[in-house]
Amino acid sequence: MEIEWLDAPGNKSFNPPSFMKHRIRFVQQQLNLMGLQAGTEDGILGPQTLAALNRVEGIHLNWSKHRKVVCFIKNFCDTNDLERNLAEFKIQNDR
Repeated sequence: MEIEWLDAPGNKSFNPPSFMKHRIRFVQQQLNLMGLQAGTEDGILGPQTLAALNRVEGIHLNWSKHRKVVCFIKNFCDTNDLERNLAEFKIQNDR
């Protein structure tokens, strides 16, 4: 499994590959904007970021770290109607 590094037993924080760091940094930025105190926006999913994710409605405590990050991003996209906005942007730019 390619994402084993996310959920290694006893892994309280980790230094993920760069593709995942960008996602985690985005999540940290949004959590901080929401006032959930995710800590430094460094792309490392540490204890502060996990604690902030655990305070987000719809994210379950027993989920893996990876699932929490993915769920947060999905909920962000749904809440901000990004799919519709991207479709409208494409239509406008195709004219």
